[in-house]
Amino acid sequence: MILVYVWQNFGFSFLLFIGGLASIPTETYEAASIDGATGWRKHLHVTLPLLSPTTLVASVMAIINALQVFDQPYVLTRGGPGDATRTAVMVIFESAFQRLEFGQASAIGVILTLIIMAITAAQFRLSKRFVFYQ
Repeated sequence: MILVYVWQNFGFSFLLFIGGLASIPTETYEAASIDGATGWRKHLHVTLPLLSPTTLVASVMAIINALQVFDQPYVLTRGGPGDATRTAVMVIFESAFQRLEFGQASAIGVILTLIIMAITAAQFRLSKRFVFYQ
């Protein structure tokens, strides 16, 4: 299932990073060359720091999407064997549309939303250390 998920979401992350690479000014690389930086030094000290906002956006989106995954485990295994691949969104689906317990499904949805908000807030709080804006 991990391979299916990565294959499905690879294109979006790829486009984000292509856009991030295109936004890095060539003058920055020229200045690094004048200062004597080689290829690896440019990559480590210019490209990666300037891609940190893109990395933050990609990681936030990836974690939100991973916490909301439904279709891959449902289609591939229906949550089995046992409950090994059962996700929170599958529990919401089963509560609401199979057992018709809409209140329980709503409560689980609210809790999942709060968990996603807390993880996203923690990511943004931690990003102050490693995200560098131009």
